[in-house]
Amino acid sequence: MSEPPAPSLLVGVARTDITPPVGLDLSGFAARTGPALGARDPLTLSALVATQDATTVAMLGFDLIGLSPAWIARARLAVHGATGVPGAHQMYVCSHTHCGPATGVLPSMGRADPPYLERLIEHAASAVRSAQGVLTATELWLAEGASYAGANRRSAAVNPDGPRDGAVDEIDPTVAVAQFRAPGRHVIATLVNYGCHPTSSRECVWSADYPGHVRAAVEADTGAPCLYLNGAGGDVNLRFPDPRQRGFATARVLGHGLGRTALNALRRGHASNSGRVRATTAPATLRYAGSSADGVAVEVQALRIGDLAIVALPVEVFAADGRSLRSIARAPHCMLAGWSNGLWGYVPTRRAAASGGYEVVDAHRWYGHPVAWDPASGDRLRVAALAAIDRAFGPAAT
Repeated sequence: MSEPPAPSLLVGVARTDITPPVGLDLSGFAARTGPALGARDPLTLSALVATQDATTVAMLGFDLIGLSPAWIARARLAVHGATGVPGAHQMYVCSHTHCGPATGVLPSMGRADPPYLERLIEHAASAVRSAQGVLTATELWLAEGASYAGANRRSAAVNPDGPRDGAVDEIDPTVAVAQFRAPGRHVIATLVNYGCHPTSSRECVWSADYPGHVRAAVEADTGAPCLYLNGAGGDVNLRFPDPRQRGFATARVLGHGLGRTALNALRRGHASNSGRVRATTAPATLRYAGSSADGVAVEVQALRIGDLAIVALPVEVFAADGRSLRSIARAPHCMLAGWSNGLWGYVPTRRAAASGGYEVVDAHRWYGHPVAWDPASGDRLRVAALAAIDRAFGPAAT
């Protein structure tokens, strides 16, 4: 006798503007010392809620450089109190835009504004509550494309003055796409996942950078919200045809191109065979290079929505590590969200750690760390991610 069909997958999405007032500090570039003078485009917070049977998960996407674990802990309590969604079922994803406000994760790059961060918690709770109010029975469609909009900034071809660690413009070109469609194929929401730094401009203005243009391209076609999940882009920048063309105009072109890649992939996509929803976590430890101390305990989270796994890592993930994790993950489709559920800095690959460069030699200072994390931390994160995925897709979850 065949099993009864799983209850319907219900999905709702909501968005709110989180653009700060003019005059607050930006974060992302050490050389940029002035406050924001205006807004080129809005910063937003999008919340996607998925429910199946008695399980609900919420993913919140922010146009921010990152959020601290302490802030996320407080937000989870507030969202749980307002919506009933357990804290362990909430995922906080940041685009890592370098044209957003200081949030405290980079202490030497701008002063965070406490009132703004307090309002952000209120916005998070309100957005999840609004998404719950528009839950709709949906079908999940999955697809993959490829893009070389990003370039490895450590490769000699891209950065002649960079480290010589053998990287030959190594990126993860995968554009992973998920789309939720109501009966009649009316689109409810789209997720797009790609790994690349949003560092298009050092102007003193608020901007979502290229992720905003990815969303705009998809939304113009579907008429429904799009959430961008920034992936394994720790060593990846936009591939500007000419360094002199770096800026918002080129970011718009490349962002729209990524959006079109996602839309084209969906035309070849397929429906998920499952509507199961799960949330799992696994612990990992980050240790400083050359240190035998206990290290820092971090959370690796996986959300399962149907045949899709979304893995949140609270670090800047290198492209090679992201591609490796995706290739061995025991999930039909996998999205990797870096800069998520906290931000502890760069975790270099072994090859990168051996050859130095900004991510190894300098970046830890901006995060307030004495030295870089050891490469074995990346191994531990990968083990934790695979464990979280296995729990989400294991026998107990089917």
